[in-house]
Amino acid sequence: MTPPATLRTVGLMLSFGSLHDGKIERLRRTLALRDCTPAELRRVARAGELVRVRAGEAIHPQGVPLNWWYLVVAGEAATRGRAVRAGSTYGDAQILAKDRHGADALVAVTDVDVMTIPRRNFVELVETIPSLGAVVSRSMAERLTGAANRGLVRLAVS
Repeated sequence: MTPPATLRTVGLMLSFGSLHDGKIERLRRTLALRDCTPAELRRVARAGELVRVRAGEAIHPQGVPLNWWYLVVAGEAATRGRAVRAGSTYGDAQILAKDRHGADALVAVTDVDVMTIPRRNFVELVETIPSLGAVVSRSMAERLTGAANRGLVRLAVS
């Protein structure tokens, strides 16, 4: 499965040699992956592609079901007025909920380097890398709390 056509691979042969090492180092510096072990980072790096998207271009087109998890490595994107900055993720909730409906657009505000991981690879990583699972859970909780604070949803307390 390949990411949307608008995405361009950053460099050639990212899965080999020093470029692969550079990719791992860039992933290690992101907030979402900072607690991963070197072996876990290698698994994440092999699971997807690091791509560059120019400012103004869609990272994920409007209305297309989410078949990829996105980790913004550098730059800033936005969806429905929410900033998705370096270290932030997009797509985790819909993928884990098995939501197949069309997703909101994710658009590059600046030039963006983004890690794209296919749905099946992402689910496997979340299930087998505890630190990544914790980051995804925390991210979804923060977005849910933010939506509640803006009056978009109501959280029940039991």
